[in-house]
Amino acid sequence: MTNWDQVNTALAALPGYAEQVGAIRAETDQAIATIKATEMFSDRYKDQEITKAKEAATSRLQTLRTSIGFQVDQIDRNRPAPLGSDDPMAEFKLSRAATRVNRMLDGGVPVQTVIRAAVQAQDPLMVMALREDFPSRIWSQTLDMDQASRDATIEHFHQSLALAVATGFPGSDEGRWLAAKMQSDLLSQIAQTKVRMATAAVQEDRSDSEMLDAISVSLLQRDLAKLQTLIADGSLSFETRQLSDLEAMSKRVTAAAENG
Repeated sequence: MTNWDQVNTALAALPGYAEQVGAIRAETDQAIATIKATEMFSDRYKDQEITKAKEAATSRLQTLRTSIGFQVDQIDRNRPAPLGSDDPMAEFKLSRAATRVNRMLDGGVPVQTVIRAAVQAQDPLMVMALREDFPSRIWSQTLDMDQASRDATIEHFHQSLALAVATGFPGSDEGRWLAAKMQSDLLSQIAQTKVRMATAAVQEDRSDSEMLDAISVSLLQRDLAKLQTLIADGSLSFETRQLSDLEAMSKRVTAAAENG
């Protein structure tokens, strides 16, 4: 049985980790600056104290990393049946849903149609299977596209799936949990990426990945904002939305791919 208090508490806690990372980094920078500016300290003593400050910050960041994982686990372990953890047949059911999804996709059925079929059948397991398996399929099927078309295809998929989760299962525990899970995935990725960036900064381990991590955080925050807007806005049904903006976007993506 889903403990919604645990789910909601975990979901509410996740946004705060990014702020805690920033606080640890700021406090560490200030401590190191103070040590360096203290004239009575010898260079050797300063080095020792700076090392201690860095080790303390790294330990705090590692604690945050573990805590983030705990919050995600709290949501994962509260998956409602038929999605989940209290159903001994859950993995088998998800595997069967994945087989249905892949059979449709292998047969040339557009993913948009598969998502609509899942909503019409009120089958959250199909949505779950798409969410877990389809991103890798996107990459393999868009290798010949230019970057703009590939990005549009991927964004279209994520928007469609978010829309299905947000509006396609009104009042159901499955839809409610999927919405929480998709938010927690984005929030935890943002927080863990910031932990990684802060750890590298504290240890003065600058690398080429720093810029990529910053871009990744920006894109994740954009996706989170879009998802939360969809969840909050219940003024349009899934079908109404599908027949307007998203299908128009799908046509533009298809045309771009064909022209490319």
